[in-house]
Amino acid sequence: MNITVSRFHIHRTVITDDAIFSISGTDPLWTTPMGRVVLKYGSVKILKRNPIEDVAHWRTFRREIRCMATDLPPELIRDPRWPKIKVNDGVLIVPRVALIKVKVTWLRGLVLKVKPPGPKILLVGLSPWDTRKVRKHLAAAAYPGA
Repeated sequence: MNITVSRFHIHRTVITDDAIFSISGTDPLWTTPMGRVVLKYGSVKILKRNPIEDVAHWRTFRREIRCMATDLPPELIRDPRWPKIKVNDGVLIVPRVALIKVKVTWLRGLVLKVKPPGPKILLVGLSPWDTRKVRKHLAAAAYPGA
């Protein structure tokens, strides 16, 4: 599997031939399509787990999925090229089949136009000095619009 990693502050973007992973280093405070509710009360976090889908089958997804870093399959995390992540990091997985168009910009990072029922456009952070290698990977993997 081909992997390209871009690190931008506390945010990491991982591009594979099958999907784009956006890993947020901030505290996850959102309701995920995976059925988790993460609430923050002072310094205590409550995590209610009720997974809708198994993230281990991410290659078969047809829409974007949000999950926790602990839900990622071990074969991804064990890859030496995969960035070090914390267990409470939020992860957005956007499969290539869910994309209409991918645009790489120097200021906005990756601009992903997604098929319905998801949001129309997703902005994924990208380090400005990694735009060349990301463009090269997206073109080699035949992402739409790359």
